[in-house]
Amino acid sequence: MGLLRAAIIGMGPMGFRHLEAYSQLENVKVVAVADLQESVKALLPKTITFYTNYSDLFKQENIDIVSVVTTGPHHAPIVISAAKQGVKMILCEKPMATSILEAQEMIEICKKNAVSLAINHVFREYETYKRLKCLLAEGIIGEIRHIHCVDGGGRLGCSGTHFFDTMRMFTGSDFAWVIGFIDKNYCGDHKGRKVYDPGGYGMMAFNNGIRATLELSDDIGTPEIIIISGSVGRIIIDKNRNTYQIFTRSKEDKQKRLGEYDLPLYEIPFDPGSEFDVIDATKKTISKLCDGQRPACQGKDGLAAIEVALAFHISQRDDNRKVMLPLKEKDYNVQIT
Repeated sequence: MGLLRAAIIGMGPMGFRHLEAYSQLENVKVVAVADLQESVKALLPKTITFYTNYSDLFKQENIDIVSVVTTGPHHAPIVISAAKQGVKMILCEKPMATSILEAQEMIEICKKNAVSLAINHVFREYETYKRLKCLLAEGIIGEIRHIHCVDGGGRLGCSGTHFFDTMRMFTGSDFAWVIGFIDKNYCGDHKGRKVYDPGGYGMMAFNNGIRATLELSDDIGTPEIIIISGSVGRIIIDKNRNTYQIFTRSKEDKQKRLGEYDLPLYEIPFDPGSEFDVIDATKKTISKLCDGQRPACQGKDGLAAIEVALAFHISQRDDNRKVMLPLKEKDYNVQIT
Protein backbone atom coordinates (compact mmCIF):
# COMPACT_ATOMS: atom_id res chain seq x y z
CA MET A 1 0.00 0.00 0.00
CA GLY A 2 1.30 3.44 -0.95
CA LEU A 3 1.07 6.69 0.95
CA LEU A 4 -2.45 7.20 2.31
CA ARG A 5 -4.21 10.52 1.78
CA ALA A 6 -5.85 12.06 4.84
CA ALA A 7 -8.23 14.95 5.47
CA ILE A 8 -9.35 16.77 8.62
CA ILE A 9 -12.77 18.39 8.97
CA GLY A 10 -12.79 21.03 11.71
CA MET A 11 -9.61 22.90 12.61
CA GLY A 12 -10.10 24.06 16.15
CA PRO A 13 -7.46 23.18 18.78
CA MET A 14 -8.31 19.48 18.57
CA GLY A 15 -8.12 19.57 14.78
CA PHE A 16 -4.53 20.77 15.01
CA ARG A 17 -3.78 17.94 17.44
CA HIS A 18 -5.02 15.51 14.81
CA LEU A 19 -2.78 17.26 12.27
CA GLU A 20 0.22 16.77 14.57
CA ALA A 21 -0.71 13.11 15.09
CA TYR A 22 -0.80 12.50 11.32
CA SER A 23 2.54 14.26 10.89
CA GLN A 24 4.19 11.65 13.15
CA LEU A 25 3.18 8.76 10.88
CA GLU A 26 5.13 7.80 7.77
CA ASN A 27 2.39 6.01 5.81
CA VAL A 28 -0.21 8.79 5.76
CA LYS A 29 -0.22 12.46 4.78
CA VAL A 30 -2.82 15.18 5.35
CA VAL A 31 -3.59 16.63 1.92
CA ALA A 32 -6.75 18.64 2.67
CA VAL A 33 -8.70 20.23 5.50
CA ALA A 34 -12.08 21.91 5.76
CA ASP A 35 -13.17 24.59 8.22
CA LEU A 36 -15.77 27.36 8.18
CA GLN A 37 -13.16 29.92 9.22
CA GLU A 38 -10.98 30.98 6.28
CA SER A 39 -8.43 32.42 8.71
CA VAL A 40 -7.37 28.82 9.46
CA LYS A 41 -5.78 28.61 6.01
CA ALA A 42 -2.89 30.87 7.03
CA LEU A 43 -1.98 28.47 9.85
CA LEU A 44 -1.64 25.42 7.60
CA PRO A 45 1.35 24.09 5.65
CA LYS A 46 1.27 25.19 2.00
CA THR A 47 1.04 21.55 0.92
CA ILE A 48 -2.48 21.23 2.38
CA THR A 49 -5.48 22.28 0.27
CA PHE A 50 -8.02 24.29 2.24
CA TYR A 51 -11.82 24.12 1.86
CA THR A 52 -14.64 25.93 3.61
CA ASN A 53 -17.13 23.20 2.62
CA TYR A 54 -16.48 19.56 3.47
CA SER A 55 -18.76 18.39 0.65
CA ASP A 56 -16.46 20.11 -1.87
CA LEU A 57 -13.48 18.45 -0.24
CA PHE A 58 -14.94 14.96 -0.60
CA LYS A 59 -15.95 15.62 -4.22
CA GLN A 60 -12.59 17.00 -5.31
CA GLU A 61 -10.10 14.98 -3.26
CA ASN A 62 -9.35 11.27 -3.26
CA ILE A 63 -9.30 10.65 0.50
CA ASP A 64 -8.40 7.38 2.23
CA ILE A 65 -8.90 8.47 5.85
CA VAL A 66 -10.66 11.46 7.43
CA SER A 67 -10.75 12.90 10.94
CA VAL A 68 -14.06 14.51 11.87
CA VAL A 69 -13.21 17.10 14.52
CA THR A 70 -16.16 19.50 14.46
CA THR A 71 -18.67 20.05 17.27
CA GLY A 72 -20.92 17.10 18.12
CA PRO A 73 -24.06 18.20 16.22
CA HIS A 74 -22.11 18.10 12.93
CA HIS A 75 -20.48 14.68 13.33
CA ALA A 76 -23.25 12.55 11.86
CA PRO A 77 -23.78 14.36 8.53
CA ILE A 78 -20.02 14.57 7.90
CA VAL A 79 -19.35 10.89 8.70
CA ILE A 80 -22.31 9.82 6.55
CA SER A 81 -21.16 12.02 3.68
CA ALA A 82 -17.59 10.70 3.90
CA ALA A 83 -18.77 7.07 3.88
CA LYS A 84 -20.99 7.67 0.86
CA GLN A 85 -18.15 9.42 -0.99
CA GLY A 86 -15.85 6.42 -0.68
CA VAL A 87 -13.67 7.27 2.32
CA LYS A 88 -12.84 3.89 3.87
CA MET A 89 -11.42 4.96 7.25
CA ILE A 90 -13.07 7.51 9.54
CA LEU A 91 -11.94 8.78 12.93
CA CYS A 92 -14.74 10.73 14.60
CA GLU A 93 -14.28 12.80 17.72
CA LYS A 94 -16.57 12.32 20.71
CA PRO A 95 -19.38 12.65 21.41
CA MET A 96 -20.01 10.42 18.42
CA ALA A 97 -23.39 12.04 17.74
CA THR A 98 -26.15 13.87 19.58
CA SER A 99 -28.90 11.22 19.35
CA ILE A 100 -29.28 7.46 19.10
CA LEU A 101 -30.82 7.77 15.63
CA GLU A 102 -27.78 9.67 14.35
CA ALA A 103 -25.31 7.21 15.83
CA GLN A 104 -27.20 4.22 14.45
CA GLU A 105 -27.30 5.76 10.98
CA MET A 106 -23.55 6.44 11.11
CA ILE A 107 -22.85 2.81 12.05
CA GLU A 108 -25.22 1.40 9.42
CA ILE A 109 -23.90 3.58 6.57
CA CYS A 110 -20.30 2.73 7.45
CA LYS A 111 -21.11 -0.99 7.58
CA LYS A 112 -22.95 -0.82 4.25
CA ASN A 113 -19.98 0.88 2.60
CA ALA A 114 -17.28 -1.27 4.26
CA VAL A 115 -15.92 1.72 6.19
CA SER A 116 -13.82 1.28 9.34
CA LEU A 117 -15.28 3.74 11.88
CA ALA A 118 -13.36 4.68 15.04
CA ILE A 119 -14.49 7.03 17.82
CA ASN A 120 -11.69 9.00 19.46
CA HIS A 121 -12.23 8.08 23.10
CA VAL A 122 -8.53 8.59 23.62
CA PHE A 123 -8.14 6.92 27.03
CA ARG A 124 -8.56 3.50 25.42
CA GLU A 125 -5.10 4.07 23.94
CA TYR A 126 -3.52 5.33 27.17
CA GLU A 127 -0.94 2.73 28.22
CA THR A 128 -1.39 3.46 31.94
CA TYR A 129 -5.14 2.78 31.70
CA LYS A 130 -4.43 -0.42 29.75
CA ARG A 131 -2.16 -1.58 32.57
CA LEU A 132 -4.78 -0.70 35.18
CA LYS A 133 -7.39 -2.63 33.22
CA CYS A 134 -5.18 -5.73 33.31
CA LEU A 135 -4.53 -5.31 37.05
CA LEU A 136 -8.25 -4.93 37.73
CA ALA A 137 -8.98 -8.06 35.70
CA GLU A 138 -6.36 -9.90 37.77
CA GLY A 139 -8.18 -8.88 40.97
CA ILE A 140 -5.62 -6.49 42.44
CA ILE A 141 -8.42 -4.84 44.51
CA GLY A 142 -10.73 -7.83 44.46
CA GLU A 143 -13.95 -7.49 42.50
CA ILE A 144 -14.88 -3.98 41.36
CA ARG A 145 -17.89 -2.77 43.34
CA HIS A 146 -18.10 0.98 42.68
CA ILE A 147 -16.59 3.72 40.50
CA HIS A 148 -16.79 7.39 41.48
CA CYS A 149 -15.85 10.15 39.00
CA VAL A 150 -15.65 13.90 39.62
CA ASP A 151 -14.66 16.59 37.14
CA GLY A 152 -15.59 20.11 38.19
CA GLY A 153 -17.12 22.05 35.30
CA GLY A 154 -17.31 18.96 33.12
CA ARG A 155 -19.92 18.45 30.41
CA LEU A 156 -21.95 15.30 29.80
CA GLY A 157 -21.24 15.17 26.07
CA CYS A 158 -17.70 16.52 26.06
CA SER A 159 -16.14 14.92 29.14
CA GLY A 160 -18.94 12.70 30.44
CA THR A 161 -18.71 10.41 27.43
CA HIS A 162 -15.02 9.90 28.23
CA PHE A 163 -15.93 8.74 31.74
CA PHE A 164 -18.70 6.47 30.48
CA ASP A 165 -16.39 4.85 27.94
CA THR A 166 -13.57 4.48 30.47
CA MET A 167 -15.93 2.87 32.98
CA ARG A 168 -17.10 0.39 30.33
CA MET A 169 -13.46 -0.36 29.55
CA PHE A 170 -12.52 -0.99 33.20
CA THR A 171 -15.64 -2.99 34.11
CA GLY A 172 -16.08 -4.95 30.89
CA SER A 173 -19.81 -4.37 31.21
CA ASP A 174 -22.56 -2.22 29.73
CA PHE A 175 -24.71 0.15 31.76
CA ALA A 176 -28.06 -1.15 33.06
CA TRP A 177 -29.70 2.04 34.34
CA VAL A 178 -29.17 5.74 35.11
CA ILE A 179 -30.71 8.21 37.55
CA GLY A 180 -29.48 11.60 36.42
CA PHE A 181 -29.70 15.31 37.13
CA ILE A 182 -28.72 18.13 34.77
CA ASP A 183 -26.50 20.84 36.29
CA LYS A 184 -28.60 23.92 37.14
CA ASN A 185 -25.40 25.97 37.45
CA TYR A 186 -24.56 25.51 33.77
CA CYS A 187 -23.43 28.84 32.34
CA GLY A 188 -22.64 27.99 28.72
CA ASP A 189 -20.13 25.95 26.82
CA HIS A 190 -16.71 25.98 28.49
CA LYS A 191 -14.99 26.28 25.11
CA GLY A 192 -17.20 29.09 23.84
CA ARG A 193 -18.86 26.93 21.19
CA LYS A 194 -22.45 27.30 20.04
CA VAL A 195 -23.66 24.08 21.63
CA TYR A 196 -25.80 23.21 24.63
CA ASP A 197 -23.87 20.64 26.64
CA PRO A 198 -24.45 20.97 30.39
CA GLY A 199 -22.86 18.92 33.11
CA GLY A 200 -24.78 16.75 35.49
CA TYR A 201 -24.59 14.30 38.35
CA GLY A 202 -26.18 11.01 39.16
CA MET A 203 -26.05 7.30 39.85
CA MET A 204 -25.54 4.41 37.44
CA ALA A 205 -25.39 0.64 37.55
CA PHE A 206 -23.87 -1.94 35.23
CA ASN A 207 -25.31 -5.20 34.01
CA ASN A 208 -22.79 -7.08 36.17
CA GLY A 209 -23.94 -5.28 39.35
CA ILE A 210 -21.14 -2.70 39.65
CA ARG A 211 -22.36 0.71 40.85
CA ALA A 212 -21.13 4.16 39.79
CA THR A 213 -21.57 7.84 40.55
CA LEU A 214 -20.67 10.86 38.43
CA GLU A 215 -20.33 14.56 39.32
CA LEU A 216 -19.84 17.18 36.61
CA SER A 217 -21.07 20.56 37.83
CA ASP A 218 -20.06 24.19 37.52
CA ASP A 219 -20.18 24.77 41.30
CA ILE A 220 -17.18 22.45 41.77
CA GLY A 221 -13.77 23.86 40.93
CA THR A 222 -11.61 20.77 41.24
CA PRO A 223 -10.00 18.75 38.42
CA GLU A 224 -10.71 15.17 37.43
CA ILE A 225 -10.45 12.31 39.90
CA ILE A 226 -11.58 8.68 39.65
CA ILE A 227 -11.92 6.33 42.62
CA ILE A 228 -12.42 2.63 41.89
CA SER A 229 -13.54 0.69 44.96
CA GLY A 230 -13.12 -3.06 45.02
CA SER A 231 -14.09 -5.75 47.48
CA VAL A 232 -10.66 -5.63 49.17
CA GLY A 233 -9.04 -2.40 47.97
CA ARG A 234 -9.25 0.79 45.96
CA ILE A 235 -7.52 2.71 43.18
CA ILE A 236 -7.34 6.52 43.21
CA ILE A 237 -6.59 8.15 39.86
CA ASP A 238 -5.60 11.83 39.94
CA LYS A 239 -4.79 12.33 36.28
CA ASN A 240 -4.18 16.06 36.76
CA ARG A 241 -1.22 15.26 39.03
CA ASN A 242 -0.37 11.99 37.24
CA THR A 243 -0.69 10.03 40.49
CA TYR A 244 -2.15 6.55 40.65
CA GLN A 245 -2.51 4.99 44.10
CA ILE A 246 -3.43 1.34 44.58
CA PHE A 247 -4.42 0.11 48.05
CA THR A 248 -5.40 -3.40 49.13
CA ARG A 249 -5.86 -5.55 52.22
CA SER A 250 -3.05 -7.77 53.46
CA LYS A 251 -3.07 -11.39 52.30
CA GLU A 252 -4.39 -12.49 55.69
CA ASP A 253 -7.11 -9.83 55.85
CA LYS A 254 -8.40 -10.74 52.39
CA GLN A 255 -9.82 -13.90 53.96
CA LYS A 256 -11.82 -11.96 56.55
CA ARG A 257 -15.41 -10.80 56.28
CA LEU A 258 -15.75 -8.03 53.67
CA GLY A 259 -17.86 -5.82 55.91
CA GLU A 260 -15.45 -5.95 58.83
CA TYR A 261 -14.45 -2.47 59.99
CA ASP A 262 -10.99 -1.02 60.63
CA LEU A 263 -8.97 -3.42 58.50
CA PRO A 264 -6.00 -1.45 57.13
CA LEU A 265 -5.16 -1.07 53.46
CA TYR A 266 -1.59 -1.21 52.19
CA GLU A 267 -0.32 0.70 49.18
CA ILE A 268 1.05 -1.24 46.23
CA PRO A 269 3.76 0.65 44.28
CA PHE A 270 2.62 1.66 40.81
CA ASP A 271 4.58 3.80 38.39
CA PRO A 272 2.16 5.39 35.88
CA GLY A 273 4.96 6.30 33.51
CA SER A 274 4.56 9.29 31.25
CA GLU A 275 1.59 11.61 31.53
CA PHE A 276 -1.36 11.23 29.20
CA ASP A 277 -0.71 12.60 25.70
CA VAL A 278 -3.82 13.16 23.57
CA ILE A 279 -1.77 13.48 20.38
CA ASP A 280 -0.03 10.17 20.99
CA ALA A 281 -3.33 8.41 21.76
CA THR A 282 -4.91 9.86 18.61
CA LYS A 283 -1.88 8.78 16.58
CA LYS A 284 -2.26 5.20 17.81
CA THR A 285 -5.88 5.06 16.64
CA ILE A 286 -4.98 6.54 13.24
CA SER A 287 -2.17 4.02 12.91
CA LYS A 288 -4.52 1.12 13.65
CA LEU A 289 -6.98 2.32 11.03
CA CYS A 290 -4.24 2.76 8.42
CA ASP A 291 -2.81 -0.69 9.17
CA GLY A 292 -6.20 -2.37 8.81
CA GLN A 293 -6.47 -3.18 12.52
CA ARG A 294 -9.63 -2.95 14.59
CA PRO A 295 -9.70 0.32 16.56
CA ALA A 296 -9.99 0.13 20.34
CA CYS A 297 -13.16 2.25 20.29
CA GLN A 298 -15.62 1.47 17.52
CA GLY A 299 -18.99 2.89 16.56
CA LYS A 300 -20.87 0.63 18.98
CA ASP A 301 -18.71 1.95 21.83
CA GLY A 302 -19.33 5.56 20.84
CA LEU A 303 -23.06 4.87 20.76
CA ALA A 304 -22.95 3.26 24.22
CA ALA A 305 -21.27 6.36 25.67
CA ILE A 306 -23.75 8.87 24.26
CA GLU A 307 -26.63 6.63 25.32
CA VAL A 308 -25.65 7.15 28.97
CA ALA A 309 -25.36 10.93 28.47
CA LEU A 310 -28.80 10.94 26.85
CA ALA A 311 -30.18 8.94 29.78
CA PHE A 312 -29.17 11.79 32.12
CA HIS A 313 -31.23 14.21 30.03
CA ILE A 314 -34.19 11.82 29.89
CA SER A 315 -34.06 11.18 33.63
CA GLN A 316 -34.05 14.94 34.33
CA ARG A 317 -36.96 15.45 31.90
CA ASP A 318 -38.99 12.72 33.63
CA ASP A 319 -38.57 13.94 37.22
CA ASN A 320 -35.29 12.11 37.73
CA ARG A 321 -36.73 8.65 37.25
CA LYS A 322 -34.58 5.57 36.75
CA VAL A 323 -33.88 5.18 33.02
CA MET A 324 -33.26 1.63 31.87
CA LEU A 325 -30.67 0.92 29.18
CA PRO A 326 -30.60 0.33 26.30
CA LEU A 327 -32.97 3.22 25.62
CA LYS A 328 -36.43 2.63 24.22
CA GLU A 329 -37.10 3.59 20.60
CA LYS A 330 -39.33 6.48 21.69
CA ASP A 331 -36.23 8.21 23.10
CA TYR A 332 -34.00 7.77 20.06
CA ASN A 333 -34.64 11.40 19.03
CA VAL A 334 -33.53 12.94 22.34
CA GLN A 335 -30.56 15.26 21.75
CA ILE A 336 -27.49 15.73 23.93
CA THR A 337 -26.81 19.21 22.59
